[in-house]
Order: sequence, then structure tokens, then C-alpha cells
Amino acid sequence: MKKEIAQQINRIIRDPEVIVNVVGFESKKYFVLGEVYRPGVYPFEGKVRVIEAISRAAGYKEDTAALKSIIVIRRGYTTNPKAMRVNILNVIRKGDISQDIFLEPGDIVFVPKTFIANLNKFIDQFLTKTDPALQYYLDIYNIRQPGILNR
Repeated sequence: MKKEIAQQINRIIRDPEVIVNVVGFESKKYFVLGEVYRPGVYPFEGKVRVIEAISRAAGYKEDTAALKSIIVIRRGYTTNPKAMRVNILNVIRKGDISQDIFLEPGDIVFVPKTFIANLNKFIDQFLTKTDPALQYYLDIYNIRQPGILNR
């Protein structure tokens, strides 16, 4: 690599001296997805625990994150992925670090939505998509039997 860089620079500078220093490798990564503020791919730098990975993703969304049911999918570099359920709520509230496992390169940390967040999303989508038709039928029903909905 040093030789190739020197050849390219040689067009501009005569007899350049090139030194190449490797600052770091970014081939090892882990992923943080779901109810975090910055889901994405993060470089694996030494020992990283689940809660640290979530912190690097700018933290979890307090209103919607299901902290009792975080899933760590360990694929490593094999064809057999392994899923583990991690209860980070116990880490936060009780200091139980047995749940705060170390990640490995290639791991996926998924912070799911709470049941109520999923329900709220469903209700919102249901009302948004069906509201005009629903209102139409309610209006017809209300017209045929006046005042029945206003009790």
C-alpha cells in the first residue's frame, strides 16, 4: 500500500516518503435496532455490554421501549443465529448485571416496542385508515336512529 501511494504522489512530488499507520480496523461491527434514538451499525471496540450499546445508540425511547424483552441475536460468523432475551430493566432498577451480557462482533441488539406502544400504533393506523368509512356508517346509523350515539 505504501508503494502504491508513493507512486500516485510521485506525479506531484519528487521522491516522496510515505508512512502508513493503521489507526484501527472497522471490520468488526454490531447493530442496535428498534426503539433507540439512533439505530445503526457501530464499530466493535473491545468489550461492549448491551446497555453500553444502547447508550451508544443515544439511549432507548422511554415511552415505547420494552426493556424487559430486549433481544440479542448472536450470529457471529456462523449460519446458526442464536436469540437471547435480555431484561435490561433489572440492570437499571436492581443493578443485576447478569442480564447485561457482553456482545460479540456481528451481534444484533433489538429493542422492541412495548405492547401498549404496538396497540397505540394499531389504533392510530386503524382510525386513520378506516375513520372516513367508519364515520360514514356511524352517521347513517345515527340518522336512522337519531340520538342513539349521543346518550
